[in-house]
Amino acid sequence: MNNRKAISIVSIIVIFIITVLGIFNDELNTISIPVNTYSITSNDKNVIKENTNESFENNNIEISKGGTTKNSDDIKVTTLDNAKNKLADKLSIVTEYLAIKNSDKTTKDFVEWFSKQYSLQVVSELGLNGSNNINRDFYTQTGKSLFVLCDEFLEDKEDIHKDAKNTDEVSLLFAGDICLAEDGFVLDYYDTTSGLKDCISEKIIEQCNDADIFMLNNEFSISDRGSAIPGKMYTFRAKPERVKILNELGADIVSLANNHVYDFGQEAFEDTIDIIKNAGITTVGGGRNSDEAEKVVYYVVNGIKIGFVSASRAEKVRYTPGAKEDSAGIFLMYDDTRLNEVIASADKQCDYLIAYIHWGTEDSKYFEAYQHEIAQKMIASGVDAIIGGHPHILQGMEYIDGKPVVYSLGDFWFNGETKYNGMVNLKIDINGLKSMTYVPCMQSNYKTLYLEDEQNRTDVFNYLRELSPDCTIDDDGVITSKNNNTSE
Repeated sequence: MNNRKAISIVSIIVIFIITVLGIFNDELNTISIPVNTYSITSNDKNVIKENTNESFENNNIEISKGGTTKNSDDIKVTTLDNAKNKLADKLSIVTEYLAIKNSDKTTKDFVEWFSKQYSLQVVSELGLNGSNNINRDFYTQTGKSLFVLCDEFLEDKEDIHKDAKNTDEVSLLFAGDICLAEDGFVLDYYDTTSGLKDCISEKIIEQCNDADIFMLNNEFSISDRGSAIPGKMYTFRAKPERVKILNELGADIVSLANNHVYDFGQEAFEDTIDIIKNAGITTVGGGRNSDEAEKVVYYVVNGIKIGFVSASRAEKVRYTPGAKEDSAGIFLMYDDTRLNEVIASADKQCDYLIAYIHWGTEDSKYFEAYQHEIAQKMIASGVDAIIGGHPHILQGMEYIDGKPVVYSLGDFWFNGETKYNGMVNLKIDINGLKSMTYVPCMQSNYKTLYLEDEQNRTDVFNYLRELSPDCTIDDDGVITSKNNNTSE
């Protein structure tokens, strides 16, 4: 009898303790559920953390709370759905992107698609944890930015994909103006040699080919057709077979937004576009209509989406037509309103955006105040770096709001004049700009030479330092802002 009473008393005490603990847990809104795959322990009952590598489906533990019993599969579905909802709430980038693309799909559609591509752990980490940089979080988890993933989701095949030389960064190399005009310029010398390596230093050619993306300005037409524009002092045209020189240089993309690509009229201009594209090189800044000329070109390297836009305002007397809705030409920016609209839209579609601009005063080593003002507006609209050309000589550089502006790289390979030129190498990752480095070169006697001599290097670095008072340029050519604000 005493034993029965004792058991009854113990039972009552146990029931009382369980009831109290249940109420206590309800008040804290806290659950602690050990399972084979996940341990859910948080003041937010939906946070999940991986505990082991075993499959959730093999777990049959039942969880009882507040008089209800749930199978672990139910918990799995509940936590996954909540993670998806929280993730969708974070994806304003995706919402904007889908709107720009005029897609009838929603952000939740994207999340559902993404959930099928990646594990529960990835979805949960992104939805329930993560930093204030959701794009970087996606990249860390998947090796792809949100913009790249959005294009996969929409099955957009327009991006150009390239393998990177280095998985930690992307190397973007830029040179200035190249002119392959027949009769009287560099091609006359080229034709007397055994090939390009007798005209451009082998080290330069190697660097051009080693870059993940190499870009320069194609300042001539390529065609057997057309006639020189009447009244224009200098007109440049190359034979179609000369395009192989661009291939040998390793050119990935060339700008057509300049004042000589249309020198022989519309037929030759359209031939230029076709010949370059058929050689496997991308063009930007010119086209058969305004849509083509204004189109931003996107590359994907190392899971990072990089955009290129190009425009020109180089002629005092305008011979080169701007592209219109139904007529060929280049992307003009004498009024930069449209350019900034294109930039603002492109900024919402890629991780890093470059504007390659043809502007400035010929044969002046100083950039103009109006260029600085235009650069400010482009950067405010969303550009991450500006590369310039047209003045034929090397000009200064600066950083505006942490973004590099290279006003002119000069003539890369153009004529027989002796002058400094060079290239700029931007190294970027998912966080933006890692470094900007100037590659010292000189054009002389129809050659472009890499400067290896220490005194020549010092001379050109000092030349650039004088023209770039807001920048620090070290002896390796690395260019940083004196404000120590080279990246976001």
